[in-house]
Amino acid sequence: MDQRKTGEFIARERRALSLTQAELADKLHISAKTVSRWETGKGMPDVSLMMPLCDELGVSVNELLSGERLSVESGGRSADRNLLSLLREKAQRRKILGVVLTAVITLLLMVGLYIAEFSVDASSTQSLEAAIDGYSFHFQPDNESDVLETQTAGRFLFALYRIEGYDVSCGIAKLERGLLGRYRFIYSDQTNWPLYNAYADRRGGTKRLLIYAVNDLSEVKSFKLFSDSNRTGKTIYEGVAGRTPFLRIIETETPQTVSPSWIRYYGADGSEISDRELIAEFTDESEFNWGGVGSAELGLIYFFEALTLLLGIVFIRYFLGKTVRRREKAPEGADNNKQEADNEISDPGRADAGRDMRP
Repeated sequence: MDQRKTGEFIARERRALSLTQAELADKLHISAKTVSRWETGKGMPDVSLMMPLCDELGVSVNELLSGERLSVESGGRSADRNLLSLLREKAQRRKILGVVLTAVITLLLMVGLYIAEFSVDASSTQSLEAAIDGYSFHFQPDNESDVLETQTAGRFLFALYRIEGYDVSCGIAKLERGLLGRYRFIYSDQTNWPLYNAYADRRGGTKRLLIYAVNDLSEVKSFKLFSDSNRTGKTIYEGVAGRTPFLRIIETETPQTVSPSWIRYYGADGSEISDRELIAEFTDESEFNWGGVGSAELGLIYFFEALTLLLGIVFIRYFLGKTVRRREKAPEGADNNKQEADNEISDPGRADAGRDMRP
């Protein structure tokens, strides 16, 4: 169907009946602007309006769709063409609908997967504490965390927390921020070591040293972290003792692991204070079940995102008719038989002559 040709036909038949656009529109209970759109080829009459329009113009639906008056013979051929055109338009609408639905479903699945992975709300202390409790449930099932301090480093969030009821115990949780502003857990580690703690964080491409504490060591004025358990090797970090609780994140080259027992403590006069002397100030918390948990297969979410996108593209290509179809191979000798038949049709005399020479 040609919208412009149909529009010109409507305008021509309307003028032949001495009708204005407004008069024709009144008969059909539509606006004159709609009739104008038809006649300028910017739209087609709705299926529900085709019969009333044809009755007013004194034409058939086939003539309306063809855009011209038709004879009985040409009307049949035109009806076939119009029917095929309608079927093609219907199939095209189905393709477009399939493409749109596939794109929407793919987008919703990808967003849903991402939201399910990055689901931690760290906008408030209460919501972060609840998330830490849920993540650490298997090694602290009956305890609640109390977040003392948070710091960000790039896209990562570090939270220092204490377990309620255990004054000397503390933990560090590391979370990664997603594109939508929420976080997912990387790990959560707890310890009942009452002095300063040291942890080598090597995930995320940047090497970081975490120094943190929750208990006040009033006699300690400075400390040093060494590279070995004997505390005689290279000094990795040294600093002034801060008010607790504190969390320090230092981007530096660190060993694969560090331990709190690799720290030496010093008083105001520079003399060393032994670990045993400092630990004696605290209650024995050995009954507390401490440990840690980490998230494995952090890249799996991106695999599923890519797989979902790939499936979406495959279905979109299917609806757009981009699939490659193999052409059926013609039977051997079919071309020769066709050529012989063509020769007989083009030269019937030669074919008769051949038949006359047969015994």
